[in-house]
Amino acid sequence: MARTRSTTAAPRAPRTTARSRRDASQGSVLVQTAERMVGQIETLVVEIEALRADNEGLRAELRDAVSMLERASRALGDAGTAGRRGRRRA
Repeated sequence: MARTRSTTAAPRAPRTTARSRRDASQGSVLVQTAERMVGQIETLVVEIEALRADNEGLRAELRDAVSMLERASRALGDAGTAGRRGRRRA
């Protein structure tokens, strides 16, 4: 069985880099950015809820309008065909 590096390598000490030394000061910036992003997401959620409510109202209006047009079309179709039954087209 071949040995993998994880089983043969000696444990390493944590690396200290310029980035890890900056993490303490960057932490507050990251937290502030994350909090700002959470606020923006919450605002978007509220906007989406409002848009969905508006959308539902518009859908209801559209259903009413389509229903009214269908009734008008049936009424005109019935009246229009009654007068044309006896006539011949030229």
